[in-house]
Amino acid sequence: MLVFKTNHNLTRLLIFHITELDVSCESSCYASDVNNKQSQVFSNALKACLSNSCCTGFLVWGIGDKDSWLGADKKGLLFDNNYQPKSQYTALLSVLKTTKAASLGNKNNNNFNSNSNITPPVNNNYEETQSTTFKATKISDGWYKIKNPKSGLYLQVRNSKGADSQNVELGDDDSQMWKIKNIGSNYVTLTSSLGDFMLDVCMGDTDDGVNAQIYTSHGEDAQQFVFMETDTKNTYVIGTKN
Repeated sequence: MLVFKTNHNLTRLLIFHITELDVSCESSCYASDVNNKQSQVFSNALKACLSNSCCTGFLVWGIGDKDSWLGADKKGLLFDNNYQPKSQYTALLSVLKTTKAASLGNKNNNNFNSNSNITPPVNNNYEETQSTTFKATKISDGWYKIKNPKSGLYLQVRNSKGADSQNVELGDDDSQMWKIKNIGSNYVTLTSSLGDFMLDVCMGDTDDGVNAQIYTSHGEDAQQFVFMETDTKNTYVIGTKN
């Protein structure tokens, strides 16, 4: 097991893969619950990758147990010696079936009350805000320019470059637009006019100062946002899902 401890600011720059993954049974190869324990390790690793927009690859180290560098007796891979899928394979498949990609078109996952109030993180630089409680509102689907009313600057992708992990910032480029798409429960995605890239909170983090970026569209939590009304017409607070 590898445990990484990183400086918070450094995590904003990291793109990483989980690769060459296998799970040896070690000294418990004949225990009755060995497959379940190995399945849990595989599943936890995949869930960690899927929950983090900076994780862009997940690879196992081989196909069948007899191909593994660990040795067939360690049962470290997803298929047995006859290349039949094991419970470890089924566990990963079950995780993948819960993803947004596997459930496109499913409109029944409504965990958000459209009449509820949302309390976003406090922004001490937004002096005009009299309260930190806002009501979610629906914005019609379509292409928009997003302008900060205080600075007069626009939400833009740095250097007008459509690429994974490209920073999003305020600037004077008023040509860049964002496609708002309602996905249910008052949540929206915002796709950049630079390509199939969505506004994305790096690593889905909720800390103040976390990096905003664009990333290849997947529509998971890190790419879901909510618009909240203010006292000024056509002026909104954009909140993250988490």
